[in-house]
Amino acid sequence: MASLAVISARTALIAIFLGAILGQVLILPMFIEEATYIHPEVAHLATPYRCAVTAGLICLQIALICFWILISKLRRRTFYQISSLRWVSIAICAAATATLLVLGLGIHLLGLVGAGGPGVALAVAGAATLGATATCLLVAMRGILASRIRKLTA
Repeated sequence: MASLAVISARTALIAIFLGAILGQVLILPMFIEEATYIHPEVAHLATPYRCAVTAGLICLQIALICFWILISKLRRRTFYQISSLRWVSIAICAAATATLLVLGLGIHLLGLVGAGGPGVALAVAGAATLGATATCLLVAMRGILASRIRKLTA
Protein backbone atom coordinates (compact mmCIF):
# COMPACT_ATOMS: atom_id res chain seq x y z
CA MET A 1 0.00 0.00 0.00
CA ALA A 2 1.36 3.38 -0.98
CA SER A 3 2.80 5.52 1.79
CA LEU A 4 0.39 8.41 1.15
CA ALA A 5 -2.59 6.06 1.25
CA VAL A 6 -1.42 4.57 4.56
CA ILE A 7 -0.91 8.01 6.09
CA SER A 8 -4.30 9.20 4.85
CA ALA A 9 -6.09 6.10 6.11
CA ARG A 10 -4.42 6.25 9.50
CA THR A 11 -5.15 9.97 9.82
CA ALA A 12 -8.82 9.31 9.12
CA LEU A 13 -8.91 6.41 11.61
CA ILE A 14 -7.31 8.57 14.31
CA ALA A 15 -9.76 11.42 13.65
CA ILE A 16 -12.78 9.11 13.85
CA PHE A 17 -11.41 7.40 16.99
CA LEU A 18 -10.82 10.75 18.72
CA GLY A 19 -14.25 11.94 17.61
CA ALA A 20 -15.81 8.87 19.21
CA ILE A 21 -13.93 9.55 22.45
CA LEU A 22 -15.06 13.18 22.35
CA GLY A 23 -18.61 11.96 21.83
CA GLN A 24 -18.41 9.59 24.79
CA VAL A 25 -16.79 12.02 27.19
CA LEU A 26 -18.19 15.42 26.27
CA ILE A 27 -21.00 15.47 23.72
CA LEU A 28 -23.12 12.56 24.99
CA PRO A 29 -23.34 13.79 28.61
CA MET A 30 -24.24 17.31 27.45
CA PHE A 31 -26.85 15.98 25.04
CA ILE A 32 -28.41 13.76 27.70
CA GLU A 33 -28.50 16.60 30.22
CA GLU A 34 -30.19 18.88 27.71
CA ALA A 35 -32.67 16.20 26.60
CA THR A 36 -33.70 15.35 30.16
CA TYR A 37 -34.11 19.05 30.93
CA ILE A 38 -36.36 19.59 27.93
CA HIS A 39 -38.21 16.26 28.30
CA PRO A 40 -38.21 15.29 32.00
CA GLU A 41 -40.68 12.46 31.29
CA VAL A 42 -37.86 10.42 29.71
CA ALA A 43 -35.22 11.15 32.37
CA HIS A 44 -35.44 7.55 33.60
CA LEU A 45 -34.09 6.43 30.18
CA ALA A 46 -30.95 8.57 30.37
CA THR A 47 -28.68 5.95 31.94
CA PRO A 48 -29.73 2.95 29.82
CA TYR A 49 -29.58 4.99 26.62
CA ARG A 50 -26.20 6.41 27.57
CA CYS A 51 -24.90 2.87 28.15
CA ALA A 52 -26.27 1.71 24.79
CA VAL A 53 -24.80 4.66 22.89
CA THR A 54 -21.46 4.23 24.65
CA ALA A 55 -21.49 0.53 23.73
CA GLY A 56 -22.13 1.49 20.10
CA LEU A 57 -19.23 3.94 20.14
CA ILE A 58 -17.00 1.27 21.67
CA CYS A 59 -18.01 -1.05 18.82
CA LEU A 60 -16.95 1.65 16.38
CA GLN A 61 -13.61 2.02 18.16
CA ILE A 62 -13.04 -1.74 18.07
CA ALA A 63 -13.68 -1.77 14.32
CA LEU A 64 -11.26 1.14 13.88
CA ILE A 65 -8.55 -0.77 15.75
CA CYS A 66 -9.17 -3.77 13.48
CA PHE A 67 -8.82 -1.56 10.40
CA TRP A 68 -5.58 -0.10 11.78
CA ILE A 69 -4.17 -3.61 12.18
CA LEU A 70 -5.33 -4.61 8.70
CA ILE A 71 -3.72 -1.51 7.18
CA SER A 72 -0.49 -2.42 8.99
CA LYS A 73 -0.71 -5.93 7.53
CA LEU A 74 -1.21 -4.47 4.06
CA ARG A 75 1.81 -2.23 4.48
CA ARG A 76 3.96 -5.15 5.64
CA ARG A 77 2.59 -7.31 2.80
CA THR A 78 1.22 -9.86 5.28
CA PHE A 79 -2.47 -9.20 4.59
CA TYR A 80 -3.20 -12.53 2.92
CA GLN A 81 -2.82 -14.62 6.04
CA ILE A 82 -5.42 -16.43 8.13
CA SER A 83 -4.86 -13.99 11.00
CA SER A 84 -6.36 -11.23 8.83
CA LEU A 85 -9.65 -13.13 8.73
CA ARG A 86 -9.90 -12.86 12.51
CA TRP A 87 -9.56 -9.07 12.42
CA VAL A 88 -12.16 -8.75 9.67
CA SER A 89 -14.49 -11.04 11.65
CA ILE A 90 -14.10 -8.88 14.75
CA ALA A 91 -14.90 -5.77 12.67
CA ILE A 92 -17.99 -7.55 11.29
CA CYS A 93 -19.20 -8.37 14.80
CA ALA A 94 -18.57 -4.80 15.96
CA ALA A 95 -20.44 -3.29 12.98
CA ALA A 96 -23.36 -5.68 13.36
CA THR A 97 -23.58 -5.06 17.11
CA ALA A 98 -23.55 -1.29 16.67
CA THR A 99 -26.25 -1.56 13.99
CA LEU A 100 -28.44 -3.68 16.26
CA LEU A 101 -27.94 -1.19 19.10
CA VAL A 102 -29.09 1.67 16.86
CA LEU A 103 -32.12 -0.30 15.72
CA GLY A 104 -32.96 -1.34 19.28
CA LEU A 105 -32.74 2.20 20.60
CA GLY A 106 -34.78 3.51 17.68
CA ILE A 107 -37.50 0.91 18.04
CA HIS A 108 -37.65 1.44 21.79
CA LEU A 109 -37.69 5.23 21.63
CA LEU A 110 -40.07 5.61 18.70
CA GLY A 111 -42.26 2.54 19.11
CA LEU A 112 -42.47 1.83 22.82
CA VAL A 113 -41.80 5.17 24.48
CA GLY A 114 -43.49 7.20 21.74
CA ALA A 115 -40.87 9.94 21.91
CA GLY A 116 -38.92 11.47 19.09
CA GLY A 117 -40.27 12.35 15.72
CA PRO A 118 -39.44 12.34 12.04
CA GLY A 119 -35.90 13.55 12.67
CA VAL A 120 -35.21 10.70 15.08
CA ALA A 121 -36.78 8.18 12.69
CA LEU A 122 -34.65 9.50 9.84
CA ALA A 123 -31.48 9.41 11.96
CA VAL A 124 -32.18 5.84 13.07
CA ALA A 125 -32.97 4.75 9.51
CA GLY A 126 -29.81 6.39 8.19
CA ALA A 127 -27.56 4.98 10.89
CA ALA A 128 -29.06 1.51 10.58
CA THR A 129 -28.67 1.59 6.79
CA LEU A 130 -25.07 2.73 7.09
CA GLY A 131 -24.31 0.05 9.67
CA ALA A 132 -26.00 -2.71 7.66
CA THR A 133 -24.14 -1.63 4.52
CA ALA A 134 -20.80 -1.59 6.34
CA THR A 135 -21.51 -5.03 7.79
CA CYS A 136 -22.43 -6.44 4.37
CA LEU A 137 -19.31 -4.95 2.78
CA LEU A 138 -17.15 -6.44 5.52
CA VAL A 139 -18.77 -9.86 5.06
CA ALA A 140 -18.04 -9.63 1.32
CA MET A 141 -14.46 -8.54 2.07
CA ARG A 142 -14.03 -11.49 4.39
CA GLY A 143 -15.28 -13.88 1.71
CA ILE A 144 -12.92 -12.45 -0.90
CA LEU A 145 -10.03 -12.54 1.56
CA ALA A 146 -10.76 -16.15 2.54
CA SER A 147 -10.93 -17.15 -1.12
CA ARG A 148 -7.63 -15.45 -1.88
CA ILE A 149 -5.94 -17.05 1.13
CA ARG A 150 -7.19 -20.50 0.03
CA LYS A 151 -5.73 -19.93 -3.45
CA LEU A 152 -2.39 -18.80 -2.07
CA THR A 153 -2.06 -21.70 0.36
CA ALA A 154 -3.24 -24.39 -2.09
